[in-house]
Amino acid sequence: MDSLTELETDALKEIFNIGIGRSAAALNKMVSQTVELSIPEVRLLRNEEIKANLMANNSGKVSVITQDFRGDFSGQALLMSTQSGGLTLVRRLLGDEVPLESLSDLEEDALVEISNIILNACFGTVINSLKADIEIDMPKFNQGTVEEVYPHVSKKDWSLYIEVKFILRSDQIEGYISFLMDIQSLKVFGDSVRRFVAGLSAV
Repeated sequence: MDSLTELETDALKEIFNIGIGRSAAALNKMVSQTVELSIPEVRLLRNEEIKANLMANNSGKVSVITQDFRGDFSGQALLMSTQSGGLTLVRRLLGDEVPLESLSDLEEDALVEISNIILNACFGTVINSLKADIEIDMPKFNQGTVEEVYPHVSKKDWSLYIEVKFILRSDQIEGYISFLMDIQSLKVFGDSVRRFVAGLSAV
């Protein structure tokens, strides 16, 4: 099984850190408050471990947006928050004057719009940094427990798992932005990261 060196993992964290930072800047403008982000975690995990990790972070009902991607490397990106956090985020986006009872009808479209901005800002940075050719599907919305909505389907036992926690403290919203990459793509992905690192060394 291929893996990444510590230097390559650090470079990957930095790439996603920049990408997520741009996503946060876009979200800041949408919700008019500061979005706090954790340092990206990059791990090679068995798929059942990824599911267990998501379940540990989200024990109740969640709202999740997923986007499949394929090309030089393939996998799935997801934005996940508690169901109540998703509603609060939508209300922040649409304005406090929107009645809570009306939010459920608007939640899917609003969260898809938020996800599109966040994930595409991050994807753009990663794709440009690694000079990759990637095709991204339209986002999909789902709700339920992690057990019910866990999105990643892979014939392989392992995935590269990248996770960032985001927090909007004034509204007490927490969520996760995650990227799951099929292990069959890791060699191609690793080659892209190594070229990126070599380019930095050459400067």
